Amino acid sequence: MFINKIIDYLTPYTSKKHILISLILLVVIEALFVFFIMPSVQISSGGYGLIDGLLFASEQEYISLFNAYTSETRLLHYLSTSLDMILPFVYGFLIASVMIRCSNSTVLLKSGITITLLAVIFDYVENIGILFSISHNHQTGSFLIRYLQITTSAKSIFLGLGVVVLLWIVIKTLKKSG
Repeated sequence: MFINKIIDYLTPYTSKKHILISLILLVVIEALFVFFIMPSVQISSGGYGLIDGLLFASEQEYISLFNAYTSETRLLHYLSTSLDMILPFVYGFLIASVMIRCSNSTVLLKSGITITLLAVIFDYVENIGILFSISHNHQTGSFLIRYLQITTSAKSIFLGLGVVVLLWIVIKTLKKSG
């Protein structure tokens, strides 16, 4: 099975050192988003944020966001989405590594990695849609807006579920060892 191959491939990279490096990289990337990219986008767009921050947003909210974007905002968003092409790999690796290191339940491990993999896939699919909308100066129709609504929501749901499974695995491990 595909998930078994992922587990076999990642297992040698689940040392504390690898997990720490990926955690540091995740924190650095998130800090860039929170302290530099997001405020710059909000300033240049008159208070609007990033497209992938519109969780469960309406079509009108997307249209308002697209209309508020200036050429500077589109450039900033293009740069942030380029950086966001690294982020799914990093958080996917981090979550899967901790799950592999801590889990002694094959079913829970496979479920958690499958859910996390779906979050990563939807994040990449979402980023492709965002890059497409940016490259077309947000001249998008209902189809692309619906595409962004679905991929952003699916990414968020699967990532949230992946974190819940991760916490479940870690808590079970801590209870057994303590």
